[in-house]
Amino acid sequence: MELPRRRGPSFDQVLLSGNRVGVSTGRALSPCQRATISLCVIDPAYADPGTEVTALWGRPGTSQREIRAPVAALHLKPDHRRSDVSKL
Repeated sequence: MELPRRRGPSFDQVLLSGNRVGVSTGRALSPCQRATISLCVIDPAYADPGTEVTALWGRPGTSQREIRAPVAALHLKPDHRRSDVSKL
């Protein structure tokens, strides 16, 4: 895969058992984590930390790669929400 990636947004599928359960909004090398990371939005039913998903990186018609990834909470930013937005 190309790193750094090209300019502009990148949206990749997040799969669980071949079914789409979310979307990845990009990928980057993290020097702090010493790994490639990807931020994604995932269906709450599959968002439990440790759930194994697959990110399908790459656009259809181009080189694509399946990357196994465990779901993890976004630990880089504290969660300061004061309301449950799922009920809006």
